[in-house]
Amino acid sequence: MFIAGYVLATVAFVPGVLLTLAAGVIFGLVRGVLYVFVAAVLGSSAAFLIGRYLARTAVERRIAGNPRFAAIDRAVGAEGWKIVFLLRLSPVFPFNLLNYASDSRASASPTT
Repeated sequence: MFIAGYVLATVAFVPGVLLTLAAGVIFGLVRGVLYVFVAAVLGSSAAFLIGRYLARTAVERRIAGNPRFAAIDRAVGAEGWKIVFLLRLSPVFPFNLLNYASDSRASASPTT
């Protein structure tokens, strides 16, 4: 149940920090880390699929006028996975937002 809730929270843009801390308290360190890892992977995969197939045009419209995402789009076009990796490490950009925005921009590129 916890993993399903975490996946839904990730898809719905709910910050995962409280759920991550709750997992450690409820399940202990080792099981909590395992559950959060599995849930985060499933949640980001679900967001990726939603961003790619269901919400692509809506996300593109939403981020079209944002200069920050325009700069990220140019950087991803130039450096690819390196920029995506660095963005994943940055606390400035929530990973659940990047799941939708990165995929939308990548799927709109002429190479895909």
